[in-house]
Amino acid sequence: MHHCDTQMDERILHIYESYQKALEEANAVDFDDLLLLPRELFLHNPEILRKRQQKFQYILVDEAQDTNAIQFELMRLLVGE
Repeated sequence: MHHCDTQMDERILHIYESYQKALEEANAVDFDDLLLLPRELFLHNPEILRKRQQKFQYILVDEAQDTNAIQFELMRLLVGE
């Protein structure tokens, strides 16, 4: 259960929960999920990560200086050692 301090927080939470439910019902994901779900998959399934790391010899990331924390973590995971 989430704690809301204001009516605005309560409204935002309701909208977010409705949005997440609609995504689930549509069997869809949003852009954030496209980053978070592979991260979770890799962190909880090292064998899957290892196979992805071995698939490519090089990974080119355009505009790497503009990545956010989750994008950088995915790069780091895929590159490995």
